[in-house]
Amino acid sequence: MNGGAVIGIDAGSASRDDIEHLIVRAMGLLDPVLACTHVVRTPAPHWAASLRSAGPPPTAAELSAALDGAAVCVLAGGAAMAGPVTGRDGAEQAATELLAGRAGRVVVFDGQARLPDVVPVDDLSGLCAIEEVVGLAGTPVAGRLLHTRGFVRPELVDGRLVLLVRPYGDDLAPFEVPEPTPCCAAHG
Repeated sequence: MNGGAVIGIDAGSASRDDIEHLIVRAMGLLDPVLACTHVVRTPAPHWAASLRSAGPPPTAAELSAALDGAAVCVLAGGAAMAGPVTGRDGAEQAATELLAGRAGRVVVFDGQARLPDVVPVDDLSGLCAIEEVVGLAGTPVAGRLLHTRGFVRPELVDGRLVLLVRPYGDDLAPFEVPEPTPCCAAHG
């Protein structure tokens, strides 16, 4: 980990926006090089976060206190836990998934700030940490333009950052949209 650490945080966040706000707060306390969201299924489905820090982080207790008592798991030469017992499993799950490179919806990654609004898919891996672009349902991606819309959320899959894309006119866009329409909005 090159002197850094992997941190898991579980505050019982009910939404994607809530967990991303928590990540922004945690970024002010750390020097993150990667940050992810994770779905925790127990005791009830919710979101947790993980961050890989470039340098040594504050203690688990300091992070928990700074994040309004969220459960925190710090993996750096061992595991340290703090915060409510009810959230510790989720914090540990998030940290372990990131450490293993097994899963996570990536919110912060290297090169993210350098991504233009429109970029050739073939140039993407030279600009940022995304290693693979996969088209939804076999949509071809080679030689196409990607409209980032300022919102790119790849997935961590087997240690690689993989971006799922969909058709966007004649071009492509990330599958996940910045402002999703709630599932039942049209039923009101």
